[in-house]
Amino acid sequence: MAVAILLIMLGLIGPIASVQWRRDEWIPAGRWVMRTLSPHAVAGIPLAGLIISMIGLSLLWPPAVVLAFLGAIAFVGVLIASVNRGGVGRLPAGLRPPQQARPVERTYQHAGQHRRAG
Repeated sequence: MAVAILLIMLGLIGPIASVQWRRDEWIPAGRWVMRTLSPHAVAGIPLAGLIISMIGLSLLWPPAVVLAFLGAIAFVGVLIASVNRGGVGRLPAGLRPPQQARPVERTYQHAGQHRRAG
């Protein structure tokens, strides 16, 4: 029973971390996750924490295994959505990389495109 309670409490760190990142707190931990794993992992941490909590709950109440599997499917869905839509847009503001100015696009005229006046 102690292991189940420990897993449930450890799993709650994921959603708490997401709230803290949105408040611009725990930023070094979020940057460590981005550097070590990927920016997409930051988007999935709340669900990963819930999965760990559901595993702990399933030790106390066996039907909670279904909730853990549903959470795992949702976790994969969040990762896929993060990759397809660009992970930077889903990151909290404190974890987004500084935006760099885009290079100015140059337009080149070909020799045959000049018009003669007259």
